[in-house]
Amino acid sequence: MEKRPVSSINQDLDVGLLLMMVRKSFWIIVLLLTLSALSVYVFLRYSDPLYDAQTIIQLTEDSSERPNFFKGETLYDVDLAREIELLRSPVFLDRVLDSLDLRITYYRKGALRSTDYYNQAPYHVQVVFIDPILYGNPFTISSSQERMSLTYMVNEEEVVLPISRSGAVEGPQFKFNILLPKDNVFEQTNDPYLFIVNDPNNLRAKFLTNLRVELHSESAKTIKISTRDVNAARAADLVNGIATAYESFYLENKQESANKMLRYIDETLGLLRDRLAESDSSLTIFKKRNNLLEDNNSPFDQNYFALLQSLKEKQLSDQVNLRVTRNTFRILSDGNPTNQEIISYTAQIEGAPTIGSLAEEIRTKEIEKEEALFTYKKSSAEIERLNYTIKIYREQLMEAIASFIRTLEFKISDSQQRIAALETQLYQEQGIADYVELSRLQRTFEVNEKYYNQLIEQKAEYSLAREGYSPPYRVLSFSPVPQSPVSPNQPLVIGGGIGAWFIISAMIIILRYLFFNQILGTEDIRKHSQAPGLGGVQQVKGDFPISQLVVDKRPKSAVAEAFRNIRSNLDFLDPSPSSKLVAVTSTISGEGKTFVAINLAGILNLAGKRVVVIDGDMRKPKIHLGFNSPNEKGLSTLLIGRNTLDECIRHSELPGLDYITAGPIPPNPSELILSKKMDEFFDELLRRYDMVIMDNPPIGIVTDGIPTLRRADFPIYVFRAGYSRKFFINNLNHLIAESNIKGLSYIVNGLKPGGRGNKSYGYGYGYGYGYGYGYGYGYTNEEETNDYTQYSEASKNQVTQNDKDFETELMVGAPSKASDQHPPHGSAFDSFDDEPFIKKWLKKIFKR
Repeated sequence: MEKRPVSSINQDLDVGLLLMMVRKSFWIIVLLLTLSALSVYVFLRYSDPLYDAQTIIQLTEDSSERPNFFKGETLYDVDLAREIELLRSPVFLDRVLDSLDLRITYYRKGALRSTDYYNQAPYHVQVVFIDPILYGNPFTISSSQERMSLTYMVNEEEVVLPISRSGAVEGPQFKFNILLPKDNVFEQTNDPYLFIVNDPNNLRAKFLTNLRVELHSESAKTIKISTRDVNAARAADLVNGIATAYESFYLENKQESANKMLRYIDETLGLLRDRLAESDSSLTIFKKRNNLLEDNNSPFDQNYFALLQSLKEKQLSDQVNLRVTRNTFRILSDGNPTNQEIISYTAQIEGAPTIGSLAEEIRTKEIEKEEALFTYKKSSAEIERLNYTIKIYREQLMEAIASFIRTLEFKISDSQQRIAALETQLYQEQGIADYVELSRLQRTFEVNEKYYNQLIEQKAEYSLAREGYSPPYRVLSFSPVPQSPVSPNQPLVIGGGIGAWFIISAMIIILRYLFFNQILGTEDIRKHSQAPGLGGVQQVKGDFPISQLVVDKRPKSAVAEAFRNIRSNLDFLDPSPSSKLVAVTSTISGEGKTFVAINLAGILNLAGKRVVVIDGDMRKPKIHLGFNSPNEKGLSTLLIGRNTLDECIRHSELPGLDYITAGPIPPNPSELILSKKMDEFFDELLRRYDMVIMDNPPIGIVTDGIPTLRRADFPIYVFRAGYSRKFFINNLNHLIAESNIKGLSYIVNGLKPGGRGNKSYGYGYGYGYGYGYGYGYGYTNEEETNDYTQYSEASKNQVTQNDKDFETELMVGAPSKASDQHPPHGSAFDSFDDEPFIKKWLKKIFKR
């Protein structure tokens, strides 16, 4: 069955790998938990607490207490929406702020932050005058050697002024009177006191932002007033101050409206008093002069007389209404009346519904304007639109009043003409003129007397309302000083810190799981490749030399047992007794191919075979390091004919185990390996030895080892658990499918004891070590260790002055193609360094 290629992201759910990521991320999780706990502590410790204070008021309405003069019921109407807007209004809040004396904010300076000392400061500041440029500027009061001083900053310069014994202090831009306590508390503490003079506009905006006035219950007509502040006492004082100031503010406005109505009544009473006295005098004189009695029966037709009296009453009513309308027009034209005044005055006009509807429209738009001021600035287009609309309605109202005045004048004139015509008709009859005139004078006196008495009654009613009216609300609950802050919410902050820690930790674990692409064992390779596995070399603790022969020193160790298992598997692959060529390679440096090659040679030798190990990596040789021998001659000098085979073969401490070093580093290793002398070299070695083991360069970096792998009887690909990347398996599959390398098998090096995926292919023993690999001629690996550096430098220095002619020989035949050393970009041989930038970046973040 064809295996699927390796993906760059783990697509399968692997509980074991997920748990391993949790273990690998343990210290990151602990660090995140520590940072989260520290952040929560710092936030709770140094954040300014917010205290919430609230009070509830209930609006009441008793219709029996409202005066009904000239339909003026709206003077004392209770409207929830209107009262809420009043409590929210900047004008009303300014009144409350002035009563609480919040223009000065007092602080006590601490080590890290200043403490708000509202109503706790041992001194009081009276501002005589101050330049607005110093609004919000901190002034510090300090004491030293019985000398008080005031310090502040202006234009980034510190200014220090003395405070007189009386507490007066004056600068170029301000003058304060500081009322100091008798005992100098400033000398008893090292923490200085400071205060700030607030900008009235900013102060209002600050409290308006936190002030909430909302309908609490519509059926009960209750309003909730609440605010939040860093000082608990100030929050309570503010909402209680609003509830208290509402009474005086309400009464003052109502009393002012009542006073205006009383002034109007007094003016009207004066006119009616004169008219009443005049009509009474005229009636008395007429009776005496004509010797007429009130109960005399009139000789004329009573129908004509009743019609005449009705016309005169209508004329008198229109005249009174005309005087009221003209007076209203004059008052509204002279000043800038409030909505309440417009409604009150226009309500006195009878028979003009248009005027009443226009007054109500003005009131509605004024409420909209007050609401909009919480969202828009006074200069905004919305406020300008509302102002223009109100202006239009006021103009229409004044035009309607003027038109109604003309209508009343016309009605009065028409009534006068009809009365004159009717009187002329009655006067033509004999003896009726005196009775008609008597009736007219009596009716005029009665009408004036009636309206005069009504005004007297209404004046008494408004006077009582002005003096004895109580505000239509009551405070259901005053706010106490809050004892615990509502912000920061300690349980919520702690829960948020834990939640953030959990989410970030989970994201790190998930990302590490998704992008974890290291091979952990043989199971990872079997999922994606059909290549046979020769075994695994398990990592064990202990100090072993780098890439050196260890199976002879510890023949009963786990390392030796692991390589015996690999040796047995090689016999299963090809049991013929002929000489065999073994080619060992890997993807990149650091995977342990040199260590595998040397110790595989050692274990085969211990089985009685004659073995030779060849260092075919002429860019970065290491076989000589493993056997602790010089590298002045070897494969490179052999291939150019500088030395013979016998001169290059070196003998190890084990009889029958020989090795050939790489020799001095040539500039053209690819051409040397691909030359015909390499084949002749292998043929000669296979005649002399039972097993020839070739340590090739990393196949994922350069392609020098492919010809050797094709020829080898046992081509072996080495992976290192916890180091090799999973996509290296694609290189293994590519060598089998594309490069036509038959019988390619693999060995997993560095398996951890009891680790994941280590239950296949034999015993699973192994060897752990530190290993490094890097080439000076075109490829390096920054992840590897540098323990071998001293040996590499020593081998380079072995090329002496006497070998200059040898170097000249090595220069013959430079590489003809770049592809001889490096595989084409995008092929299965792409190195780890060719990964996308973002992937390499993520790997650096989640690197073990």
